[in-house]
Amino acid sequence: MEKTSLKSSAGNSSDLTNGYDISVVIISHSRKEFILDAFRSVIEQTFPRDRFEVVVVKNYEDEEIDGELQANQAKLVLELKESFGAKIASGIENSTGRTICFLDDDDIWSKEKLETVYTLFQSPDVVYYHNSQLFVDSELKPLEKDLLPSELGKMNEIGRLEISKDSGKRKLGLIYSASSDFNLSSISVSREFIQKFNSVIGAFDSTLDSLIFYLAFGSGSKLILDSRQLTSYRKHQNNISKIALSGTDKGSDIRKNFILRQARGFAEICDYFKRNGDSKTYRTVCPVAIGLEMIANLQDGHLGRSRLLAKLLKFIATAGIDLMMARKDFAFYGLLQIISPRKAKSVYVERSGNL
Repeated sequence: MEKTSLKSSAGNSSDLTNGYDISVVIISHSRKEFILDAFRSVIEQTFPRDRFEVVVVKNYEDEEIDGELQANQAKLVLELKESFGAKIASGIENSTGRTICFLDDDDIWSKEKLETVYTLFQSPDVVYYHNSQLFVDSELKPLEKDLLPSELGKMNEIGRLEISKDSGKRKLGLIYSASSDFNLSSISVSREFIQKFNSVIGAFDSTLDSLIFYLAFGSGSKLILDSRQLTSYRKHQNNISKIALSGTDKGSDIRKNFILRQARGFAEICDYFKRNGDSKTYRTVCPVAIGLEMIANLQDGHLGRSRLLAKLLKFIATAGIDLMMARKDFAFYGLLQIISPRKAKSVYVERSGNL
C-alpha cells in the first residue's frame, strides 16, 4: 500500500510550525550513487546553516546514506508513490521555508547558490527564480559544447531578465531561448506561490520543471531568469533528460520514450491552463506543446498528413518569431514530414543529438 512517512533527525529542532528562510528539497528515486554529492553541495553553502533546512524525499532507505543525512540535520521523507510530482509535492508539504529550492539527487550547486536566492527573494513580488547551469559528466568534468542540444545555446547569454505575464511580447519571447523552464535543480520558488498548486503538482509525473515555470508565469508575479551557472547538471548513463540523451544511441527506445513523455507532459500543461481559463498562459505554452507533438510524430507517426499540416499551421499562427527562431526544429520537421516522412525521419536520426 502506498504511503508517505516522515522521519526527522534527532538534532533538528524545527517542525512544520517554524519557518526557515529557505527549504532545500532534494528528490531521489531509486538512485543512490550521487545523492551524497548533492547533499554535501547544500551543506557547504555560504548561506548560514541555521537559516535553511534540507528535506530529502526518496523511495528507499539506506543505512549509510540516511546516517550522513541525519547526522547533518536533514529531514527525511519516505515517499513510495511512483509519481515524480508526488515526491515534489511531499517535499513542499514537509518543508517550512519561505523560499523553496529544488535539487535533483544527481546535480550539485555552487557554494553561493542559496545566498543568491535569499537576496533575490527579498523582493516580495518575486515568485520564481531560474539560474543557468554548467553541464558536466559523471565525474563533474565540464562537457564540450558540441555534446549539448542546440536550443540550450543561449541560456548563458541572457544576463539577468525579469519578466511577468504582462511583459511585452519581445521580452516574453526570450523565455524560449533562455530555456527558462529547464532543470528542476535550477528552480527556486516562493512558498506562498507554490503551496497553492501542490495538488496540481502531485498529479503530474513528467515535465515538472516546465509545469512549475508556467504556473509561476500564470501567477502574474515576477520571474527572474539568470545566466549565472549556479547548478552543475550531471550527464550520466541513468539520466534520461534531453541533455543526457544528446550524443547517445539515436535509435534507442529510451530516447523515443523520453520525447513522447515530454510531448504528453506539455499537452497536459496546456489542458490545465485551458480548463482553468488562463488564456494568456495557454497561448504561451500551446505552441511549444504543438512543436513537441510534431517531433514526437517522428517516433510513432500518430498524426496523419492532414492532421500534421493542421498542427504545423497552428504552430506558425501561434508561435511568434521568437519561438520560431529558438526552436527552428519544430517547423522544420513538421514541414519535412509533410513533404517526405521517410526523409524527415532519416534527417532526424542523423541530427537528433542536436534536438
